[in-house]
Amino acid sequence: MMNTYGTFLRIVVLAMLLCWGWFAMAAAAYAAVAWSLGFTFEWSAVFVVLAAIMLLRMFVPRNVFR
Repeated sequence: MMNTYGTFLRIVVLAMLLCWGWFAMAAAAYAAVAWSLGFTFEWSAVFVVLAAIMLLRMFVPRNVFR
């Protein structure tokens, strides 16, 4: 039964790391664009950028038709 808990914990931790990684990349990309264009940095815009990236990755996979 302990293997089940370990596997579940590993899945949860890896999913959280993946989500935080995507969020950090989206925040860094938005911060770079905002800084270079002179916009103010807003966290709500980071979530919009993250949602756009996630939707793009869900519906436009790179290797489907290869």
